[in-house]
Amino acid sequence: MTMKVILLKNVNKLGQAGDVKEVNEGYARNFLLPQRLAEIATKHSINVKKNHEAKLKRQEIKKKNKKENLFHKIKGKSFEIKARADEKGTLYAGLDSENLSGELKKQGFEIDPEEILLKEKIKSLGEYDVDLKISNHQTSVKITIIGPS
Repeated sequence: MTMKVILLKNVNKLGQAGDVKEVNEGYARNFLLPQRLAEIATKHSINVKKNHEAKLKRQEIKKKNKKENLFHKIKGKSFEIKARADEKGTLYAGLDSENLSGELKKQGFEIDPEEILLKEKIKSLGEYDVDLKISNHQTSVKITIIGPS
């Protein structure tokens, strides 16, 4: 006899978390259910799963649209960032993707650090072209590092 289960975790040679599988009843009752690897698939639990998947898909689409809009807003922009430097123009603390992300957020642009493509830390005052990869689009922005007034 078989029964339908919803996998709660990835199970080797059976499926991924969230999959609805038909398995031997003994396998389900003696292994999958006690190990909390699966739950019995009822109409209610399948509907809950479908609703959850639909919600995740809507959130993903919303996030993608937000990133697309961000890309079009930031494209070709220039930014000024204040940083402390010595008299030669060398920064006391180099700026990395995390620092730039924080500074851009302060200026109203929610850029994740992994979207900032820096080859190495910025270590001195000056103008830099910084590449960004946002939602499969690539652009560059001009960032000017200035000393505090």
